[in-house]
Amino acid sequence: GKQYMGDVEDIKKLFDRLGVNGSLTLDDHCLHVIAPPTADKFRDELLGDAAMPATEEWRLNSGTYPKLSCSGGIWLDVKQHIVRANHFKVSSHKIPTLLFHYSVAIHKMYASGELEKEDTAVSGERRITTQVMKTLYDSKPMWRPPAVGITYDGAASLFSTQLLFPGAEGEKQIEKVVFPGSQYLVTLTFVSRLEKPSTDWHPVRHQPLLQALDTALLSFARWEAADAVPTWLLAGVKVFRSDGDVMRLSDSCVSMLGYYASLKICRAGLVFVADIAVNCFLAGGSLLELMCGVGNYNSLDMLCNESTRYFQQAEEAVNSRRSDHYGDNSSSSSKRRSMGADEAFGDLNYGLPVQVIRRMEEAFKTAKIKVTYCNQWKKLKSFGPAPRSASSGFTLDGRQVTIEEYYEIKYRQDIASAKGKLGTGYFATALGATGGKLLYPTLPTVNVGSVKKPAYIPAEFIIIPAGQTRTRGLSGDMSAKIIKQAAMLPNDRMKVISTTQHKSLLEAMTDDPNAEAFGLGQNISHTPLAVRAQVLYPAKLCYGNKQIVEPKLAGTWNLAGSVKFSHPAPDPNVTAQPRPVYLYSVVMTFDRREPRNWESLVYGFVEQVERESFNVGIPLSRVGPLPMMIDGNARGATDESLAEAMGNAKRLGARAVLVLLNFDCYSAVKLAADSVGLPSQCIKWKNMERLPKGYLTNVLMKINCKMGGINHTLAERIPSKNGPQPEEDAEPTFQQPPRSLSWLLDDLCMVVGVDVTHPEPQPVG
Repeated sequence: GKQYMGDVEDIKKLFDRLGVNGSLTLDDHCLHVIAPPTADKFRDELLGDAAMPATEEWRLNSGTYPKLSCSGGIWLDVKQHIVRANHFKVSSHKIPTLLFHYSVAIHKMYASGELEKEDTAVSGERRITTQVMKTLYDSKPMWRPPAVGITYDGAASLFSTQLLFPGAEGEKQIEKVVFPGSQYLVTLTFVSRLEKPSTDWHPVRHQPLLQALDTALLSFARWEAADAVPTWLLAGVKVFRSDGDVMRLSDSCVSMLGYYASLKICRAGLVFVADIAVNCFLAGGSLLELMCGVGNYNSLDMLCNESTRYFQQAEEAVNSRRSDHYGDNSSSSSKRRSMGADEAFGDLNYGLPVQVIRRMEEAFKTAKIKVTYCNQWKKLKSFGPAPRSASSGFTLDGRQVTIEEYYEIKYRQDIASAKGKLGTGYFATALGATGGKLLYPTLPTVNVGSVKKPAYIPAEFIIIPAGQTRTRGLSGDMSAKIIKQAAMLPNDRMKVISTTQHKSLLEAMTDDPNAEAFGLGQNISHTPLAVRAQVLYPAKLCYGNKQIVEPKLAGTWNLAGSVKFSHPAPDPNVTAQPRPVYLYSVVMTFDRREPRNWESLVYGFVEQVERESFNVGIPLSRVGPLPMMIDGNARGATDESLAEAMGNAKRLGARAVLVLLNFDCYSAVKLAADSVGLPSQCIKWKNMERLPKGYLTNVLMKINCKMGGINHTLAERIPSKNGPQPEEDAEPTFQQPPRSLSWLLDDLCMVVGVDVTHPEPQPVG
């Protein structure tokens, strides 16, 4: 009842309300609030002097398994199964005895010879660091397999199977790497030798060695990070084929089916762990096409028509205000330059509605983009004003120009420098087909600079490379699609991860010469490890009056209207009356105004709760008004109103409070209730409007537990070592461990619990 879950700030507020001074805000006091001891939950009196029985008499020294069947009330699949794991044995005898670890530092070198202070290997993009190291790797024929295997993690670590240069640990070698447009200085520092164990592998002692092998495992995908169009896309320890299975998640995102691949040390030694993986990626392609999808435009023409219409409104606004101040003699372009667009027509300078711009920024912000005319990679920071807008203007050679005018000027300069021949300059190449004119001057630009120093590029020159993972902002519908794509039958799943056919993971690792040089590749078994397994007894539950519920192998059971709780919550006034009654209060939250017809809905729900509470053995009796009304969207006033309501319920003797959430202010409710030590149970409004089957019983189970009760205990299946006996002959112990699991004590065994998730809501019809 005193349990509280929340973030750190809420816990601090709770301390303040409880009067806990600063000297007591230590870990143990925090834990006391978050997870109070058993004694504070009133459970100690239920246990009494009960003790757990000894387990020695249950051990099966003969080594045989129980011969059980589905007769006599015992439900157990006694057939022993062979369970295949997604673990594949790695033959370690071909792994080199020594591996060598080098740290990598990459510094950009300017034309003046000065080095950039920031280490690109630490802060740079994986694409750039891999491109630098791949250029260095290609320039060193002596570093090639089979003589030497080299793998690079894309950041600051490189591993090899041979010494790359002589010297002790700490020795450095500096290499200059040059490719078109850039030059870098690479510093390799010898860190350590990694020795392969002669016998047992240890997951902690050999962690550096495992890291080196893990890096080499996906070496084929790591080196491809520098390619313009990679075959494999790497996301941590997951790899995806760029031409693999793709599912559209939204207008800007897709999901791809790939593989999880890593090495692990377990009782079987060194093993390769593989599984299928589904990740969300940003959809690749032309930014304009993707903008159409995100903005709900059916075609690029529709998008352009919208931006043109918006910009015409902007022109009219500027002309009108300019005429009021300066007359009608100025040209349209001079009006735009002489008057700030933000001042004149606000968001119209972007060429699209502000809500559309926000959706686009939410979809593409921080995405890596490629500028087509110069082949450079940038990062999309935000969308900017349209090229024709005055807000895009800046000073060039002493005069103010817009982005549209800037591109026209650069085009003419390229033409002049090429003496009339197209294709020799960036801008001549980009605008040659249109004679120096932008195709879409009223669409938003892309800002690749900062807020203070923006750098605007027209969206028509931007493409978004495929393969960029997106983990934030996934909607429930998108998550459901990802789960659906990842859901496979076990046999189908095993076929996908263990196949060696064309385009498979095992094929790529087998064909990788670097992985082979590290002793991997063909030394990974294609046969999964397997163990014997047996489906165990399901739980056998004992409710009040020794009523037994047998779930069998179905995994579910229905308690509605049929059972009482094993131990109803202890009642402080139980001695004052023959039958305890549990007092409770009702609070309802709403958003500024009460919902229509709330009275009949609330009264009917409360009546059903109280009726069902008598059936399960914790008869509830309401105190206080029905309900206490709280405006859940009143900002600071909400906390005060909730605190007052919970305090009133506490003073009236309520053991719990039922909170009906017409407006979701769950965190505030929990904080207010926990501040006065009052258990609370929140009810979603939609569940009151359409009561799910068994919902009332589930709610009362939670209330009973929060008040200190126990809903059910475990019934003993075999109460005597001499065979099944009536339940009343069982030893009077509290929740005896099932003796049917005694054989777990006699052999090395792993117990696997299988959870069952609820499916996503299905569409009506």
